[in-house]
Amino acid sequence: MSKKKKLPHELLSEEQLREALRQAENYDFKNREDFLAFLGQFVGQTVEEIRSFSPQKTPKEEARELAEEAYWVSDAEAEKLIKKALSLDPDNVEAHLYLAGNTADFVKAISLYEKTIELAKKELGEEFFKQSEGHFWLIPETRPYMRAMSGMANWWLEKGKYRKAIDIYLEMIRLNPNDNQGVRYILSNLYLRVGDLGAFRKFSKHFEDGASVGWLFDNALYHFMLGGDTELSREKLKEADAENPYLIDFMTGRKQIPDDVGSSYVLGDESEAVHYLMLGYETWVETPGALAWIDDFRLGQGK
Repeated sequence: MSKKKKLPHELLSEEQLREALRQAENYDFKNREDFLAFLGQFVGQTVEEIRSFSPQKTPKEEARELAEEAYWVSDAEAEKLIKKALSLDPDNVEAHLYLAGNTADFVKAISLYEKTIELAKKELGEEFFKQSEGHFWLIPETRPYMRAMSGMANWWLEKGKYRKAIDIYLEMIRLNPNDNQGVRYILSNLYLRVGDLGAFRKFSKHFEDGASVGWLFDNALYHFMLGGDTELSREKLKEADAENPYLIDFMTGRKQIPDDVGSSYVLGDESEAVHYLMLGYETWVETPGALAWIDDFRLGQGK
């Protein structure tokens, strides 16, 4: 009669098993066999060795870490890291995303973003991609895809290809209705810029509650574009101005726009006004009579 083979957890002392189980908390095992195989590698090791366990990284994992590190070092060092990452994994999404976001050439950037989006979608897999629709960004694995989409849309926006940008931003919202990246605020202004008031009205209904200052000024401009200087448009402008009075002063030249306010902003502050102007000012300038309208509004307040 053959002797029954002991399982890994039976070969480990209580202290060894405790440490091994602590390490196991970092993993998602597909089945019992995978879990037992994981425990088996600790047989014969000391508690200290188990405690300091560090699994060998795959080339793909190492490449991703190198690409992520590239954002925190000098350009020269980043170039070396990206080169090494691509040598380990030629299809590494993060490495291609870094390259796309660090070129000043429009044609090259678009090409790189298109390739990155293709690689990201391939990595996610068709079934996972479809099952995740509506929850993108909330699932960490989908974020490189969404960042690539955002990068490409921003380039089209910068080049004045507003319809192309709109299509991408809409797809991003379809994939992630929660809109963690805040593209709805860009979209609302773009609809006004292309004169699609019907799309603005329909789209704005989704986020009227808790609206930002940017949306409040977009809404005021929408009512002005719709009917000119009316009681309703003035009411909407007054609501927006009450949230951030710096915007009108900046747009009418009453106050000089700061050269640099950083990448973040404070609600109701000059910094918030400048962030809106980076996108929205051109829309106001291109709308006949809009700047004169807000100038008259400010004059009517005796300022």
